[in-house]
Amino acid sequence: LRIPFWTDDLKAGRKAYEKGNYSKALEYFQRSSEDGNLVADWYLGHMYRTGRGVRQDDGRAFDYYTRVVRAYDPQDESDRRLRIMIDADIRLADFYRSGSASAGITKNYSRAYDTYLKYATTYGHPAAFYGLGFMNINGQGVNRNARQGLKWMMAGARKRYPPAEAFMGDAYWTGRLVQQDKTRALMFYILAAQSATQDEYPDVFDRLELMRAATRE
Repeated sequence: LRIPFWTDDLKAGRKAYEKGNYSKALEYFQRSSEDGNLVADWYLGHMYRTGRGVRQDDGRAFDYYTRVVRAYDPQDESDRRLRIMIDADIRLADFYRSGSASAGITKNYSRAYDTYLKYATTYGHPAAFYGLGFMNINGQGVNRNARQGLKWMMAGARKRYPPAEAFMGDAYWTGRLVQQDKTRALMFYILAAQSATQDEYPDVFDRLELMRAATRE
């Protein structure tokens, strides 16, 4: 029996989550998770990854994202569940790229790279573009190739992915990897702030204010 995308608990959890009532959202999502709802597991993964309403815990986030990927049925015709599964799998790739000592997650560059490449080439996923760009630029699991890395990173920025836009902004601000151009740097950070939310990407807004202050001096 396939669980409907929006169950009552899931709808109540999302409403509480969007209002910032994370303790109430946690209660609803946990109950929905116990019923086998992968969407609830996805929300719980985010909550533990970012520390919203709970103590930040990479291990628990990793476990919830893993549950999403494993529970996904390839025969499922729901585009929304497909998008959630892809997001969860990319989050796992992020953990494999960075590792997490607290969670006992060992870096696995080849696994991360293969996951990013699959979703970049098959679905044009902006977070996958960012991951490929980062790994190419830093030589993680592949030979360092800044030019190719910047192509991937720009692809993510064109899809309005805030970390990719911010990365390009930093590159132009510092003159690392590209010719320094503080006007373009500011443009990328303004775009990143438009794409991002203050709650999820506070560093983007802090950096933008610093850049604006520097250009006024």
